[in-house]
Amino acid sequence: CNGETDSSKIGALTADEVVFAGGKAGSVNDSYYLQSISQTWWTLSRSHFDGTYDRVFSVGDGIVSDDLMASVSFANFRPAVSLKSGSIITGGEGTLEKPYIIG
Repeated sequence: CNGETDSSKIGALTADEVVFAGGKAGSVNDSYYLQSISQTWWTLSRSHFDGTYDRVFSVGDGIVSDDLMASVSFANFRPAVSLKSGSIITGGEGTLEKPYIIG
């Protein structure tokens, strides 16, 4: 990003990335880092079309589900960014007021 905010480099996790991180369909894996998020959030992956609604894969309490309606307004979006190997946090606290500074 060359020291500037660049929202084009921010995306969402796909369902397969969640599974690769340790998520499981239909059961809780409480030993991976995404499990600690207690809110349901959308992945970037489409699950299926049920004839009326598009369904997306979601994660809630560490469980990967394939039955969240894409129109559901209570689900959250969890942004993700990929960093180059060797990147380090040089400042910040990871909050809105004091975001991480990556060097």
